[in-house]
Amino acid sequence: MSVGIAPTDLATLRKEFHADLCRNVLGVRGGGSGPPVYSNADSYQKTSVDFAARLASRLPPAAAPMMKGSEVGSAFERTVLRFVSGALELHPAFAIKRMEVGPGRVISDFAQFAHLAELEAVVKAHPELEATLGGHYLVKPDLVVSWPPFLDAELPAALDPGGPLARLSPSRADSPGGVLPILHASISCKWSIRSDRVQNTRTEALNLVRNRKGRTPHIVLVTMEPDPKRLSAIAIGTGDIDCVYHAALEELREGAAEAAEASPARSGAHRRLEMMVDSSRLRDIADLPLDLLI
Repeated sequence: MSVGIAPTDLATLRKEFHADLCRNVLGVRGGGSGPPVYSNADSYQKTSVDFAARLASRLPPAAAPMMKGSEVGSAFERTVLRFVSGALELHPAFAIKRMEVGPGRVISDFAQFAHLAELEAVVKAHPELEATLGGHYLVKPDLVVSWPPFLDAELPAALDPGGPLARLSPSRADSPGGVLPILHASISCKWSIRSDRVQNTRTEALNLVRNRKGRTPHIVLVTMEPDPKRLSAIAIGTGDIDCVYHAALEELREGAAEAAEASPARSGAHRRLEMMVDSSRLRDIADLPLDLLI
């Protein structure tokens, strides 16, 4: 399993995650006499700046240097990876499956999608087929949670290991599909959300749904976006993303409620945020470990 936070419980894990986040990812833009602009906010959008500041006030001090978009994205991925790695230590079900989390790999490395490597090779060899079959099959998620198939020696006698039954399941190492690990979850990490770029996440998610052979993995997104309107660009709707997880949802909800009380102009954004929570489209990062048990 990847090296991550060594938690004693979920509350401790979440607290350490926020310390890690504020130390290595969350920064403050300098200059100017106005309110602080945190690195997850859009400096040209008042609600974004306001909600990000109220959210940050409920977390440890932001100490990360300002980084370019690709750098902050990579730093956020590493922080989420450490959180998920620690979360996989919290329940014996994860240990039984020897579940692990790691940086993204092309989906053809996993049992449900192994056939896509062959399909991609055929399309490359015969470009005229792309108009009929499409292309770009080999999605590479930001983070992947997976588990290896079981050896017969690891299976109970009741499941007939070594016998004539159950010879085809990819969860059994001694089967035609048992060479590759099972993709349990695809985790997309978006430090902030821009409606044009976030649609790539939907496209990748639909690729996972449509092109699998076997069980669909969990398909989730983790973000630190403070603006409810931008969160709704990916959280609203069903059929592609299972759920969006916010890195500090409870703190954002408190900040949004505070903002709505201070200014009626913020009440619509607050209501939108609560609507996404109430409709099970937006959850806290602490909910992710429990959802991975499903």
